[in-house]
Amino acid sequence: MNQMKPRDFRNILIVRLTALGDVVHTFPAIKALRKKFPNAKVTYIVEQIAGSLLVGMAEVDDTIIFNRLSWSNTFKSKDHFKRSVDEIWRVLWDVRRRRFDLVIDFQGNLRSGIVTWFTGAPVRIGFSPKHSREYHSFFYTRFVPVSDNRLNKVKKDFHLLEPLGITGMGGTCTVTVSPGEKKPIDDFFDESVTSGKRIVLMHPGVSVFGSFKAWPVKSWIGLCEILEKRGDVVSIISWGPGEEPLAEDIVNGIKSPTTVMAPDTVNLKKFVHLVRRSDVFVGADSGPLHLAASVGIPVVGLYGPKDPVIYGPFSDCAEIVRAGVHCQPCWKRRCEDPICMTRMTPESVAKACLRLLK
Repeated sequence: MNQMKPRDFRNILIVRLTALGDVVHTFPAIKALRKKFPNAKVTYIVEQIAGSLLVGMAEVDDTIIFNRLSWSNTFKSKDHFKRSVDEIWRVLWDVRRRRFDLVIDFQGNLRSGIVTWFTGAPVRIGFSPKHSREYHSFFYTRFVPVSDNRLNKVKKDFHLLEPLGITGMGGTCTVTVSPGEKKPIDDFFDESVTSGKRIVLMHPGVSVFGSFKAWPVKSWIGLCEILEKRGDVVSIISWGPGEEPLAEDIVNGIKSPTTVMAPDTVNLKKFVHLVRRSDVFVGADSGPLHLAASVGIPVVGLYGPKDPVIYGPFSDCAEIVRAGVHCQPCWKRRCEDPICMTRMTPESVAKACLRLLK
């Protein structure tokens, strides 16, 4: 990849519309971009949930909120069509009027390509046609090839900075959490967690889109039972929107004072503080896992169909647990017999947790 002629960009747009884990994957690149262009204004276009993490972040000056449903529900009804068109035009004209001089599209699909192209920025960077989706690559002025098809997502995203002469990865962005956001989590620890215990934070939920990556409830209960026998561990079950019943099933299934439900952490900054107060995080391949890894605590990733080399947590202190079945990895989103998840034992996950607790 040939570098561009050096220039001092002043108004930069980052495009990563969805989802939580993918937004977190861009953090090392954003950190390096800010270091390269310390005087530039950096704006990030993203959906609301993940965008909340960027508020107060030193590397990001502004956010544009993208409503994913407006794009996906356009033709659902006449009313949806009008509202969707209004919202889409609002976003497109917003990015147009801001006169960005550099746009980097980390998403690589048709929607992100349209947003990138509509900015009219003189420099628009994205992945080459071979490494992009939905034939969107003609929206760019600069294409970046990726030589390794099994490159971790964080490293792949970082490749987009090569035309700018940025090659050295150095840390990640820090999510800022206000005292008001910390208080309910601190109160929870004061009231529900015995002082001096080791904290294993578990997040059993996965997105609807990623439901094929879910570990069975009985397996989560088995993991809590094993850790309970150790005597010095408290298991905290966290949950996101729509996941509270799942967390309740696990807590009620073990009925032990050493397994407790986390407070409401729909606000992701509260979740970040909960992670920071924990010793180990356990979760499937999902946004919370990647966010926990970015925060910096040891993580255990439960990987079924996805390839952990590509989609694994970007961390020097991570354990990956797999069932080791013949069909891993695969690209199915539906499976009648997901043995890659059901054959992953609580004992193997507990061993990974205990290794990280040492």
